[in-house]
Amino acid sequence: MITAGVNGPGDLAFDPSGNLWVSNGSSGTVVEYSRAELAKASPVPTVTISPGTGAGGIAFWPSGDLWVGSSNGVVVEFTKAQLG
Repeated sequence: MITAGVNGPGDLAFDPSGNLWVSNGSSGTVVEYSRAELAKASPVPTVTISPGTGAGGIAFWPSGDLWVGSSNGVVVEFTKAQLG
């Protein structure tokens, strides 16, 4: 069960490496849980990004870039390099 790092979780997506990404509408963040963290009893986020108010829909492009919709009417792209 995942409790750390979630605040009004919305969309979930796995990146090409098998890491789980969760959008948090309440906090306006998107967090990543690495494959290694997901194997633990209480995983914690390994990456947190803030695309804007009310992070919503998330999707990965085949290249590994992450696209995030926010409630302020903007869609933000994070490149694979920016995600680490």
